[in-house]
Amino acid sequence: MAKSVDFNLRARKFRKISAVFQFLVYVFPLIFFIPFLETLNLVTWSQGLDLVKMPLTLTYFLVIIAIGLFHTYVTYRLPDKFDRSQTGQNSFNAKIKFHYFGTIIFTIAFNFLVPFIVNSQCEKYGYILPSMQGDKPLMTLFFSHMGSMLVFSVFSYIFFVRFYEVGIGNIPYTKKQMQVGLYSRNLLSSSFSVIGIICIITAIVSVPDNYQLGYKKLVATILVSIIFGTVFFMITQFVLTQDTVETIKKIQDVTVSISNKNYNIAPIQMENRSELGLIIQNVNEMRQITNDILYDVQTSAKITDENSKKGLEDLYATNKDVELITNVIYQVKDEMENQLKEVRNVQKSAEGITGAITTLNQAIEVQASGVTQSSAAVEEMVANIDSVTKILEKNSISVKDLAKACEEGQKSVDLTVKIAKDVVSESHAIKESSAVLNSISTRTNLLAMNAGIEASHAGEAGKGFNVVAEEIRKLSMQAGVQSKQIDNNLAALYEALEKITTSISGFENQFKVIHDLAQTVSAQERIISQAMEEQSSGNQQILDAMQSINQSTVEVKDEAVNMFESGKSIMQEMTNLTNVTNSVNNYMAQVDNYSKMITNSVQNNIDANNETADSLRNLIRQLDSFDLSRMKY
Repeated sequence: MAKSVDFNLRARKFRKISAVFQFLVYVFPLIFFIPFLETLNLVTWSQGLDLVKMPLTLTYFLVIIAIGLFHTYVTYRLPDKFDRSQTGQNSFNAKIKFHYFGTIIFTIAFNFLVPFIVNSQCEKYGYILPSMQGDKPLMTLFFSHMGSMLVFSVFSYIFFVRFYEVGIGNIPYTKKQMQVGLYSRNLLSSSFSVIGIICIITAIVSVPDNYQLGYKKLVATILVSIIFGTVFFMITQFVLTQDTVETIKKIQDVTVSISNKNYNIAPIQMENRSELGLIIQNVNEMRQITNDILYDVQTSAKITDENSKKGLEDLYATNKDVELITNVIYQVKDEMENQLKEVRNVQKSAEGITGAITTLNQAIEVQASGVTQSSAAVEEMVANIDSVTKILEKNSISVKDLAKACEEGQKSVDLTVKIAKDVVSESHAIKESSAVLNSISTRTNLLAMNAGIEASHAGEAGKGFNVVAEEIRKLSMQAGVQSKQIDNNLAALYEALEKITTSISGFENQFKVIHDLAQTVSAQERIISQAMEEQSSGNQQILDAMQSINQSTVEVKDEAVNMFESGKSIMQEMTNLTNVTNSVNNYMAQVDNYSKMITNSVQNNIDANNETADSLRNLIRQLDSFDLSRMKY
């Protein structure tokens, strides 16, 4: 910030100096108007004052001075409005170019009219210059004033440009925006100086009185004017040449520093807005760009070197990690192979379970069929028991009738034969009933045996049914025993009847026996009836149990079907798991191959990183030989 303030103070100082010389470009011809005419022997001091005091001449001189002051002020303030944007830069350089050439054009234009105004004033007021010996002074005034302007104004203009360009040296420009090039400066200064000297010589030889002084005096005066003009020309050329030499020396100093790898130098101050200024801009830009590039490369190289070291360490660590990963992959691969074996074993077990479920399902179907058949047999047995019960009811009635007949037989012997016949007739029915009862007993025994066998097939669920079947078998055996007893009693009855028919005398005793036997039969009938009722109740329980077994069998069958379907699903899932395990095993093999590729790649990177590190260290050594800085000037 301090450097910027110093630069601004220095710029304003040179702009003030340049303002003085710009103003002198306008007024130098006016200041030297009288002295120059007196040197040419055209007027004396008093005559020159008379010419200047003329109203129009004095007014015109004041106008030129005012215009010069205004133009100088505008040119001085112009850099204060520069906004450093591209548009502002273009506008500023265009305005500077206008003011540069405007200073020359306006000075020539306004001073061009001075001789005509002075001559018109002389004619208006009848002022005669004695040195002209009656000739009009217009041409002499014209050449003398133009010569004075070209010599002195060019001198002031060169200094104006010189100091002003120092004052605006921080404002960049392009080749198209360049105000006055070296060739133009030298050409204009040389041309104007030569033309000025020629004008001065022409003015000297145009004064008639100079010929009265002799040729030596005339030649001396001309030589003095030439020397005077040449001195100013030489000073002008020296200033231009010195400016060029100093600028080239600054460029040379920078290039020498750059060639010595020293970029830590301040940029060249641009004090010449010509081709040399463009060179300075390019050199400064090149130095700054090269410095920044080298600095960035140096910084990047050091950072890259550090990162390379860290990257190398990371690569070594990565290599170790990859080795650990590879070991883990091998372990996972082994585990996957073991898992595949276990999955295949489980698949075989699942197949066995499915087969067992299929066998169980078939057995359940057989059991369901057997239970259905058993239920039908039990229902048939219940129906037979009902028939036996009805027969027993009939037998009970017959026994009651026999008992009543026995009681009535004691009252009337006459009725004995009839009753005996009735007994014989009834005994036939009893015999038939006994045969039926014996058949029922045999069939019941057979059904009880079948029920026991089916109960054994039913397993745990048939234990209660087995007990009932055993009870039915016992009752059947009892019924058989009773049937045999009935047969025996009937045989005895037959014998008694034969005796009755043979001898009526022993009828009473036999009748008592029959009466007793009738009572016994009645008691046995009651026992058989009770047994049949219990058998019927037990058979109903058996039938209910068989229905429950049948329902349970149906439910078990349904569950077996579900288990079979679930077994199929398990088999499918086990197949899928086997496929997935095979796929994972294949992927693990691919990962193993990839891990080997990564290991090789990491090793290649390590080798390449080592080579890069060596190259970076060499580059850093080369860059460290440069004197670089991040400072922006």
